[in-house]
Amino acid sequence: MVHDFTLVYALNPELDSQDEVLRRLAGSDCADATVGWGRPGHVALAFSREARD
Repeated sequence: MVHDFTLVYALNPELDSQDEVLRRLAGSDCADATVGWGRPGHVALAFSREARD
């Protein structure tokens, strides 16, 4: 079974760049997310993950 879900976060203003956010996401097992930057100071992460048995 596949689960599709989206998470939206307000970013810490101290984060320097989108590249820094992407590095942190990759380091926390979120490299498979589709990332959206629509609103300033926010990031949306869309996932489609297979359920584990």
